[in-house]
Amino acid sequence: MDDKKTYEPLLDIENVLPILNKITIFAGLSDPQLYKLSRLLSSVSYKANETVFEQGDEPGNIYIVKKGKVKLVIWEDGIPLELIVF
Repeated sequence: MDDKKTYEPLLDIENVLPILNKITIFAGLSDPQLYKLSRLLSSVSYKANETVFEQGDEPGNIYIVKKGKVKLVIWEDGIPLELIVF
């Protein structure tokens, strides 16, 4: 990835809470806990077919897709293998 993305503060927290409620790893959190979590989130947009991260990148973020699709691809012996689209 050549371009650095700008992460903006999440302004529509009330719209994000229902999304967080549907994510399994957050299922046990109360509404106040989800609200605190949502205040730690930031927003970033990607264009169609733009790479979010690449195989081998250091982990540093959790991505929640609000709108659109994501394709997960791994490379084996120089060949791209599409794992899933969601």
